[in-house]
Amino acid sequence: MNFSRHVLRFNSHALTQLLLIDYFTEIEHQKIKSFAVSLWEIGKFLKEDFGFDVDFGLLDPANNCVYQITDPQLPSEILDRLFIAAAAADKMLEAGANQTAILRLNDQVIFKAFRQTNPETAAFGEWGLAVQDPNQKVSLFDVLLKYDFLKDWYLNNLVVLEIKADQLYFS
Repeated sequence: MNFSRHVLRFNSHALTQLLLIDYFTEIEHQKIKSFAVSLWEIGKFLKEDFGFDVDFGLLDPANNCVYQITDPQLPSEILDRLFIAAAAADKMLEAGANQTAILRLNDQVIFKAFRQTNPETAAFGEWGLAVQDPNQKVSLFDVLLKYDFLKDWYLNNLVVLEIKADQLYFS
């Protein structure tokens, strides 16, 4: 957080390590969720009331949020592992347009791994993750917290799938 520049960045690596690895088996999941919601509310408050530039990282529930991953090429075996993990959890990974992998979760929530196809964006051609729900209240963090098979897939492939951090603030 930088008060003079009105900037707040949530480090997805640190949140993943702390909440999904270190404390995941030590603390009730509802308490982990409550803590994440508190962080998001602080960021939302600073953004809306004080004009901060906020990067919520994997806490961002907006449907237009694209979580950029560390490896912009996403090796195909990573999606194969997702297909296997989803099938073991009685979910079906669907193939969408432009190599998009679509996973329909409960409560109308959709998880996607996709290659960005808009040539006007800086991440054109790179892979990202997205979560969509009608109410825009579910983030990638929420999905990883709720669905063990997705959390395990994400953590087992963290070298490739980890959400990129803002290099200006996190190295």
